[in-house]
Amino acid sequence: MPGLDGFPCQLGDVLFRITGEEAWLAGGVVLSEELPVAVLFVAPEAGKDRAIYVRPAPKEALFWLEPLDPGAVLVGGEPPSAVEEGGIRFERIRRLPLRPRRIGVGAPDLADAVVVAEYASAGALAYRGVELGPASYEVVASGRSTLDDA
Repeated sequence: MPGLDGFPCQLGDVLFRITGEEAWLAGGVVLSEELPVAVLFVAPEAGKDRAIYVRPAPKEALFWLEPLDPGAVLVGGEPPSAVEEGGIRFERIRRLPLRPRRIGVGAPDLADAVVVAEYASAGALAYRGVELGPASYEVVASGRSTLDDA
């Protein structure tokens, strides 16, 4: 299985935001077509779960996410072209049918195939978060490849 070369972080890494927050990438879901196209890492924290969504280069940004209330966005079947949350309208900008594969610990258990829908608004992205450019975070590498533990 191919590694995650070109991704900004790997399983076991710790991310530090310039705001002082940190996230230890304990597990995740590798999302693939023929090759991995994205990884949704989970970063458990006392009393608060966080996820980090990353894509490979040349897109060096990552998405720092926090879960929404499950009732906030109702999605059944095909992801809608737009959703509203907290009075903000989010337009679907991308729809990807992918195969998930769990890695590490704490990763969500998903079906054999998933559809990842990415939404955006003028401000921010069931997870909602902000896009962080390379200058707004630091990766402390774990020293191993994400797929080594798969």
